Amino acid sequence: MSRTYRSLAILFALFLFTERPAPAQKLLAEGIRDLGDQISATATREQKRRIAILPLRELQGGGSVLGAFLSEELTTVLVQSGKFQIIERSQLDRILSELKLDRSGLIDAESAKKVGKISGADAILTGTITDLATYVGVNCRMIDGQTGQVQGAAQVKIVKDADVNKIMAMAIAEGNQADRNPPTPPGPSGSKKEVAVRQEANGISFELKGCAGAGSNVDCDFLVLSTETDQVIYLRARGSRLVDSEGNEVGASECRIGSATSREGNEARLAAGIAMKARVRFNGVPSASSLASVVEVQFSQGFAATSSVKFRDVTIQRH
Repeated sequence: MSRTYRSLAILFALFLFTERPAPAQKLLAEGIRDLGDQISATATREQKRRIAILPLRELQGGGSVLGAFLSEELTTVLVQSGKFQIIERSQLDRILSELKLDRSGLIDAESAKKVGKISGADAILTGTITDLATYVGVNCRMIDGQTGQVQGAAQVKIVKDADVNKIMAMAIAEGNQADRNPPTPPGPSGSKKEVAVRQEANGISFELKGCAGAGSNVDCDFLVLSTETDQVIYLRARGSRLVDSEGNEVGASECRIGSATSREGNEARLAAGIAMKARVRFNGVPSASSLASVVEVQFSQGFAATSSVKFRDVTIQRH
């Protein structure tokens, strides 16, 4: 081999094995254009013409002014491309309200299909924003309006400059805490108890939809999603527990995630950003109990140690 060819081979090897730089952070306007280009490419490839764009939510499910702003800007970018029909905002709001999704940052496959059926959308665009030290991470996913399957993703890192910080500050000034952590109904004493309905551990988010009791059985319903990557979790009945306001502790008798129910636990494959329904049943709760001081749900991921999420001061709706 000649010296020239050896030099070329070495340069080629260095190119292959040199670590690639991380995606650059972008200013707000440039980041929005980049997202629009990525979404447009996916929609074109998947032959999606009619798109419903949901407001982007904070990673834990709360709404924000920045998320709403990004959704509106993406709507403008896609409309101006001339390639797509975007569901009108007021029409989409009515649909979300009918489906009781207007305050939820989570949308599962069944909900996506319902939105698609009612609106006539080929695809549903949803996503999250994550506030980090120097930038805001934006992740979007395109969900098929007929099947509920994720068909594409887009992401960008937006620099936290003065404009972005100003928009993000508006969310705090306008008091969106009620959207992030909706209060529970009044407890037995009539006092309103605040409860965070979303809890996260090791990249798995649980949204507590409510607990309902009939006799000694109490069923607690959740939406569960992976906030990072596709992964398999094992929802554990054994180890999950409920402690009522009188101090009575009851272990879970069974749990369900997806369509399977088990007395021990259930395995589920979570697609990143797509919620799956889950239920944990507690048997032996005193029929007079109408408030759970603690609802703890345990789960594991692969060979990792068991993790748990805890919800406090949860009202038990009695039938």
